[in-house]
Amino acid sequence: MTIPPSWSPGPPGPGWPGPGPSGTAVGWRAPVRDGEPGTAPFRSFLSARPPGGRPGPPPISMRFRLPGVQILAEPATTSLDDFTEAVGKRLRRRGFRCGPTYATPVAGYPDGRGRVVLPRKRGRVPQGEPQIQLYTMAGPFSLVLTISEAHDELARRLGPVWLYPPAPPAVSPVAEIPAADLSCVTEVLTITQDGARLTAAVAAGLVQMPPDQFVAAGLALLQRENPTMAMGGWQPDVFLGGHPCTGYAFVHGSKIQENVRSGYWWTGIVSGRGIQVTVAGTTSIIDLDQARRLRDLVTPVWSG
Repeated sequence: MTIPPSWSPGPPGPGWPGPGPSGTAVGWRAPVRDGEPGTAPFRSFLSARPPGGRPGPPPISMRFRLPGVQILAEPATTSLDDFTEAVGKRLRRRGFRCGPTYATPVAGYPDGRGRVVLPRKRGRVPQGEPQIQLYTMAGPFSLVLTISEAHDELARRLGPVWLYPPAPPAVSPVAEIPAADLSCVTEVLTITQDGARLTAAVAAGLVQMPPDQFVAAGLALLQRENPTMAMGGWQPDVFLGGHPCTGYAFVHGSKIQENVRSGYWWTGIVSGRGIQVTVAGTTSIIDLDQARRLRDLVTPVWSG
């Protein structure tokens, strides 16, 4: 097992600011901007609304990928140490070796934890390279950063990651990641509810092709990733609060002992960003009305 890095992936230098004012919506504290000239933070594009008639937010996660770094934000329901231990148990069940945790600032938050994670060798598959996972709490949310140990210098430069209280009726925060522009960040919003899972993905960069070509490219990729999937014809539809899109229905599940699952896929371009929304049954068939109810929880951040 590799040892924890000797550096502390926290404030990048002198003059690091303290916490900013409490958020107006939920009363938690977030780091303020560092004022570094020339930075243009990436700002999350998607948010989610609460399901009608149900208390509390649905199970939801926000994932951001930029070169060398993955950032995961989820609702926090426990203490930092309990959360870190729970993540370690999940990693070990999936076949990873987890090093001891150590205290460290994370992404601009002074109280954080880190550990080295090493994938185990399976059969003839070579052992993967070690990763560093960093954990912290940002008010009602947890943040997990995953960085390859070979590129651990990225952790020195990354931060702060800002999470701002959402504007009602949204329940997911507005996230900002410093010094990362639209050309290199992929955003994924996931919601799981009532036997169905929604995945809304915003591609990196602005779309430089006509909408019909973007739809065709996304459809071809979906079919390559699921060669046994049966897909019906397309129909015009709307998503994200009324923006036009193209919708498809599909049925998946041809392997022995594999449940047959239905799903629905919508794709389109909103404000120059290519977006694909998939709602699929986690274990079984779902109908179009159920899929649309889950789809309609997703909204662009700026739509308020």
